[in-house]
Amino acid sequence: MRDSRRWRGPLSAAALSIIAAACGSSTDGAPASPRDGGNAVDAAIDAEPTGSGGAEGSGGGGGTGGAGGLVTAMLGAGCTLTDAATDFPSPDPVAPPDASLVTEPLDAGAHPPARDAGSSDAGGRSAAVHDAGVRDAAVPDGAFRDAAVHNGVDAAAHADAGPVKYPPLQFADIGKVAVVSNQFLFTEGPVWDPRTQALFFTDINADAVYRLKLPDTLDVFADHVGNPDGLAIDVDGNLLGAGFVSRDVWRLSGGQVHSLVDEYRGRKLNSPDDVVVRSDGTIYFTDPTFGIDGSQGFMAQAAELCFQGVYRLTGSALHLEDSTSAGPNGVNFSPDERTLYVSYSGSGQVFRFDVAPDGSLHGKAPFANVLGADSMCVDAAGDVYVASVGGITVLDPNGKQLGVIPTQFQVATNCAFGGPDQRTFFITAHAFLFGTPTTGSGSLLRIENMPIPGLPGRP
Repeated sequence: MRDSRRWRGPLSAAALSIIAAACGSSTDGAPASPRDGGNAVDAAIDAEPTGSGGAEGSGGGGGTGGAGGLVTAMLGAGCTLTDAATDFPSPDPVAPPDASLVTEPLDAGAHPPARDAGSSDAGGRSAAVHDAGVRDAAVPDGAFRDAAVHNGVDAAAHADAGPVKYPPLQFADIGKVAVVSNQFLFTEGPVWDPRTQALFFTDINADAVYRLKLPDTLDVFADHVGNPDGLAIDVDGNLLGAGFVSRDVWRLSGGQVHSLVDEYRGRKLNSPDDVVVRSDGTIYFTDPTFGIDGSQGFMAQAAELCFQGVYRLTGSALHLEDSTSAGPNGVNFSPDERTLYVSYSGSGQVFRFDVAPDGSLHGKAPFANVLGADSMCVDAAGDVYVASVGGITVLDPNGKQLGVIPTQFQVATNCAFGGPDQRTFFITAHAFLFGTPTTGSGSLLRIENMPIPGLPGRP
């Protein structure tokens, strides 16, 4: 669904100057938030004479050098400023209550009808795009039961107990890594479900979600589900997935995959990578281009958006919270959910955002530099564990590096706490930084008896 209140003509040199001045250059090569970039585009559009604008490629207008080059670089290769003006909303006399960039709410029946989920080939490497809607998945009915508690914890009892205080993490107290299995192609997305006492994780290239029952019972929980990357569990106990190749975020419920969102302002999402759920049900996810750029064994797909995003999904309304060209990847909350951490693989950085009561993000600030920063998990004391080229980089709540957990000479991709006491630490890893994975290149690892536990139901 497209917003009819957008500027559709090319932008003049004066408009480009407004955008360039507002956007500038930030730490990750993008505006500090979409409100900065979006408002700059709004101001530029507002400054244009009605029905006119600079010609493409003339006098500094369009998407060529100078200010145009700056903003085009900010948004991504192959994008023009006209595209940028289309992707960001035009000025609106009545701003949304949280002033974020938001798509129009969808009608309850706006999704296409259900369809089978058999569009991947036997090798799980098809780049076929699933339509938004409902698709069947090979998953047992009732695998996730209705939730009388949130993330396996009685909310009232938890509130009465008050926060648990932990001493500062001593890196030397972290145990050794052991291999659970190395039979996979490219593992990612671990999340522990406290209700079923199982770990779920993905093998992206096999187009499968695996389930681990301790100590070491593995089975395929679901397949043909859009080559998912990151996973999360919503407040009702359903599994959520970031469809790396299907280019959507989905919910697995009743044996079917329901596509929650697959576009922003009428344009297909890039390649959703990681996902996390706030305790009120708000969903946050990252959307780089890793799954459509032709790497990792998948067929290249055309990007329709001129940026890579960090999004917030509230009901059927999708809010763009950050726009970048630096490969947003991992996403997770601090224990009190007042801070959201996002890793940017392209710049090797982790940023923190302040989370407002309505869920909108503000105050983007550098948190830590991590080479090859990928997905992450957070313990109950607020320490942040970031998958990286060298292993799992462990950061204290202030961003100070405490050490790196080695991962058997493999590149770590993600992590999660689990087990009955949340003290088992699971790591996904693979053997190659680039290229098409082969059987045996993806692994699931674990560490027992972590000094500080994780948070139930959180990746």
